[in-house]
Amino acid sequence: MEALTISIGEYEQRVPLRQVGDVRIAYLDFLCDRELVAAAASALADRLADDDSAIVVPATGAVALGYALATLVDRPLVVVRKDRRGYMGDTFVVPVRSMASSDEETLHLERTYVDVLRQSGATLVDTVTTSGSTLAAMSALMDVAQVQVHAVAVVFTEGTSAPPGVISLGHLPVFKANERR
Repeated sequence: MEALTISIGEYEQRVPLRQVGDVRIAYLDFLCDRELVAAAASALADRLADDDSAIVVPATGAVALGYALATLVDRPLVVVRKDRRGYMGDTFVVPVRSMASSDEETLHLERTYVDVLRQSGATLVDTVTTSGSTLAAMSALMDVAQVQVHAVAVVFTEGTSAPPGVISLGHLPVFKANERR
């Protein structure tokens, strides 16, 4: 199996390359790899401004990272959902199409979190950004909810260009399906 070595500070790991459409990308398991999450949260905590803005992450892959980071910096955590659940109250909604999904999805922000976000502002955080579509949708969701975004941060950017102004710990290449490392 082909793999890529990633580094975050002193943390280093070989991660598999996985096929997504006509490209192969590094697969980082932010849901179950506690060491990866801890290293990423610690490094991001060092890069964020010292303010009180809430950490806002998209479900599901960034939830563990968001929790670890919010705990380290002692800030509120808000998760924007990609599906509407029956138990949720009223929501603000925007469309999103990420590289990881073949279908258009929606991001939902429950109105119960908006007061906290309006008071503190938001730091948008995700694991990896390729096209920037999820970050753009999160930013649009904050605009709809009238929440000020203080910063945008990801563990890694991926592909050819990083969105401007995004705090990142590193960059990952994207390989064509038939290209060998």
